Amino acid sequence: MQVLSADHTPRSQHLSADQIPPHSHEQVFDNASVMGPPFVELHCHTNYSFLDGASHPEELVERAAELGMPALGISDHGGVYGVVKFVNHCRRVGIRPVVGTELEVDGRHLLLIAKSMTGWSNLTRLLSHAHREQPKGEARTNLEKVVGHSKDLFCLTGCKPVEEPWLRTLQDDFGRERVLVELQNHLR
Repeated sequence: MQVLSADHTPRSQHLSADQIPPHSHEQVFDNASVMGPPFVELHCHTNYSFLDGASHPEELVERAAELGMPALGISDHGGVYGVVKFVNHCRRVGIRPVVGTELEVDGRHLLLIAKSMTGWSNLTRLLSHAHREQPKGEARTNLEKVVGHSKDLFCLTGCKPVEEPWLRTLQDDFGRERVLVELQNHLR
């Protein structure tokens, strides 16, 4: 894969901090062979999601760069453990980092993604609450607490099929524009 600057001239794959392109609608990667908008993975677990993710954050970023993804999201279970390594490597490679977590909310898994620093602050507050009074390694909370800290968070419905009443509740509480339904094909 070849990384292009805004004027479409080739440059090094690994970028220094001052060379990172601004996050805009500009096409940073040569996706000419891709029909339509490029794919961006948002529900991705690193090796910090015990027994659910196998790859180091840096490995995931390298693979995303090879595939021409303009961004990549990580969403480990109940935490943001690999975020520092992930964000630093994304900056070096020129990929936009998307940070979130998969959290158990009222017995269902929800993926919460920070839209801004306010979203990041709300996400980390929710994680602190979700770990309080839980066995080590488990994070659970309720929808009321999530909604109370939902500013600048996107909500994805999680890895299991979503029932319509739960979807409507999420849309009512978050707003329709901030709730996204996950579609997955596990080739079974």
